[in-house]
Amino acid sequence: MTGLARRDLFKLAAVAGIVALPAGVEMARHRAPVVVYDSRIREARGFVGVLKGAAGIDLAHADATRWAAIRADLPRSRPVEGLTRWSDWVSVRGELEAQGLRLAHETILGREGSNRSSLVRWGMVPRAGHRSAGGGQRGAL
Repeated sequence: MTGLARRDLFKLAAVAGIVALPAGVEMARHRAPVVVYDSRIREARGFVGVLKGAAGIDLAHADATRWAAIRADLPRSRPVEGLTRWSDWVSVRGELEAQGLRLAHETILGREGSNRSSLVRWGMVPRAGHRSAGGGQRGAL
């Protein structure tokens, strides 16, 4: 075998299928999404490769920078697409909601035991008419 477990193949297939629809819709609108992923996760590295042309935020470096890339004001007109662990998703979602984004979709992949170890494929889009307070700390990341 190629070193991939059967479970990993299923996860990769699920990610590929889920990436196609939301990413395709947003790309069609000529707004490349900001992509949030964790390069320590094989499936997430594949995910960011599928969304070419998108700005990426790698959570593998988030602790060292105190989550500065997520806390920074993101471009307000761009959607954010992500493939992260559940625990990272909970933190990221709260911060992005504070910046005026709303949940567009969320899918939990590979439910094996606790959601904390599961991968979550998610997307957020700007709320119409919302303006971020800008500057300062908003979240408790």
